[in-house]
Amino acid sequence: MKKKNENKELELLLTKPGVKAGILALLTLIIGGVSSFVVNWINDKLHWIMLVILIVLGSVYIGLVIYYGTKETNQRRAYDTYKKQNKAFASMMSNLTSSFKTNAAIINGYSKYFNGKLTYDELKKFDFDTVSSMICHEIYDIICGMAEEGEDFSVSYVKTLEYNNKEVTKVKMIAYNNDGDRQPHIYGKERRVDDCDSPFFDLKLFRNPNADPTILPNCEAVQKKFHYKKESDRDKYVQYIGVPVFCDEERMDGLLQVVVMTDSMLKEKERDLNFIAKKYLIPYSNLFLMFSKIDKMFKSKIAYTEVQ
Repeated sequence: MKKKNENKELELLLTKPGVKAGILALLTLIIGGVSSFVVNWINDKLHWIMLVILIVLGSVYIGLVIYYGTKETNQRRAYDTYKKQNKAFASMMSNLTSSFKTNAAIINGYSKYFNGKLTYDELKKFDFDTVSSMICHEIYDIICGMAEEGEDFSVSYVKTLEYNNKEVTKVKMIAYNNDGDRQPHIYGKERRVDDCDSPFFDLKLFRNPNADPTILPNCEAVQKKFHYKKESDRDKYVQYIGVPVFCDEERMDGLLQVVVMTDSMLKEKERDLNFIAKKYLIPYSNLFLMFSKIDKMFKSKIAYTEVQ
């Protein structure tokens, strides 16, 4: 540990602008002086010694130039990454503030309904499906802002419709957002989770619930998990993140999905995709859960009131 700290301190010292300029300037002067000796010296033995020194110094100089160039490139990349992360965090905070305002509007809307100031048709604009579409749009904007390449991403939310004890039996995609606003062909369709012949990967996640995000970082990993009706679709999806939404440790309430399409890339490394899932997507998954619970509570209240 001590050696690592010493190496880090040395690295920080070498990369200081003044130290870097001084080292390169000094080496340039020394190489210039040695070069003049090599050109003008007539003693063969000393000539060869100076030539070897010149080669060594030249190699050191080239190595330092490459080292500093690599460091500057990495620093620029790190700066760009932190800049994107800060922008994404700021956007997320703004979106969450907006979502909390929406939450307040939903509760107020239901309150007006129960007090007879709002009709059931007017109340529909506060339902969970509508709010979920808004959240998917917010997540899509954040994903595009953080992406390394392209904007061909698809964000969707799949809601649990039925349970058998604690096992999910039926689901439906209720919200989505993507480049071009293309409607997925399974949007709004009820699907049985026990349909093992279905090619859709999300049903497997509902059949085998796991609280941890599912990360498929590249095309090869996606191809191992996804099944395709058409061979031409095999290269269509290149990355996948699935974040399950649990209302307790066993009951899966829904699934937030981010799919990366051809010619786009969210992050190259799996650890960076994990970072996005944990720092950005999981907070939004909790938002989905909160709105889902509010929606279920008020709808059960409405059903109870109508029975009475």
